[in-house]
Amino acid sequence: EPSDRPEDVLIDAEAAMLRAKQRRKDSPLELDPQMVGPAVVPDGAALLRAVEGHELRLFHQPIVNLATAEVQGSEVLVRWQHPDRGFLEPGEFLPAAEAAGVLKSVGEWVLAEACLQAASIQAVTGPGRRLPVTVNLAAEQVTSLETVDRVVAALAAANLAPELLGLEVTERALLGEPEVAARVLEGLRDLGVRLALDDFGLGDSSPDTGVRTVASVSA
Repeated sequence: EPSDRPEDVLIDAEAAMLRAKQRRKDSPLELDPQMVGPAVVPDGAALLRAVEGHELRLFHQPIVNLATAEVQGSEVLVRWQHPDRGFLEPGEFLPAAEAAGVLKSVGEWVLAEACLQAASIQAVTGPGRRLPVTVNLAAEQVTSLETVDRVVAALAAANLAPELLGLEVTERALLGEPEVAARVLEGLRDLGVRLALDDFGLGDSSPDTGVRTVASVSA
């Protein structure tokens, strides 16, 4: 049964929201206990062990040109191959990771692994066809000046051309520290990676927040 503790209620609500977004944006969904299951990670220790123990997996969602039906790249989605509960979707563990302060560590693993997989894809397709891989950046990454260096290191480790990496941020991720986020996005743009803004207009931004400036950087 769902917990009555405030922190658990917030985690459950986040899980329901993420599941609803996976079905269709802005569609309401009532929480089903199966969405979160037992033993939601409260302190992030198990998630850190998952990162170190290679229990996280990336799945690629194709990006298709509707006019030509041609695959033009992919967006990576992280799953946790839990040793007891099987594959867990993001809504089942990312809210707990955020609450425990380890979401940035998960995001850095996703970034590094996505670059390695993008390089493997490019090795198969060859220079005649370029299929960029897109990664969602967590809010903690968007507002951390270390992110640019992390991206540089991930690209170098995978020997991946910057244009084969796409980084997607949400409007909500920019609201906390818009000036820092703008500097991070400018640095990423200068690297030559692809930048995209997701869910624009769905946040609580206003013309005075600086989000418009950030959005123009990522265009």
